[in-house]
Amino acid sequence: MTPIPNEPKIYHITHIDNLASIATSAELVSDAKRLASNLSCALVGMSSIKQRRLREIGVT
Repeated sequence: MTPIPNEPKIYHITHIDNLASIATSAELVSDAKRLASNLSCALVGMSSIKQRRLREIGVT
């Protein structure tokens, strides 16, 4: 297992129209939480990949 770096770099890709709400809420939310909370946003990325992540890939 790779050790966690002391100062990890985390990247997130989003649409520019989402920046104000991200700054206001001071958090990034997953697609699962966004859907459960009925939050709207400008989507980026392939919908087929996003659906696969929601339905088939579990995160422990």
